[in-house]
Amino acid sequence: MTRRRVGDGRRSGRIGAVAGMFLGTSKRIQWYETPTFNLSTEAGLAWVYEKFRNHDGEDHFAARLAYHVGWTPRKAVTLFHNLEWLPALDGAFRDYNLYAGAGLRATIIEGFFAEVKVELRYDSTPAPGVEKEDVRYLSGVGWSF
Repeated sequence: MTRRRVGDGRRSGRIGAVAGMFLGTSKRIQWYETPTFNLSTEAGLAWVYEKFRNHDGEDHFAARLAYHVGWTPRKAVTLFHNLEWLPALDGAFRDYNLYAGAGLRATIIEGFFAEVKVELRYDSTPAPGVEKEDVRYLSGVGWSF
């Protein structure tokens, strides 16, 4: 088990947030780890802050629950899925944020990789007049060291 602090700044025009951030601490448990498959979960507390363009911002304390799965079917290819749920402590099913992502990472040459993924960002209480969900399709190259 490892203890870690997390913080993230997220911005999305579709869900109406100009600025969003959560700060917190969580405990991570690595349930399964082999060279080809990994599964871990995290749980903790977070402070969530959202500032909207045409609406007052909001902040609240939330639980933080997450899991991470990675599978390497071939040496140079990894499939992954991550899910994070931040339910407000004063109304978990009324006010929450959900972040999910799935993708594929392929090694190009040692140290360099290409990645494609899809991300879902969901806010159950967005600013008035905007959508609750934002889906992004991303691709890129990177360098690992």
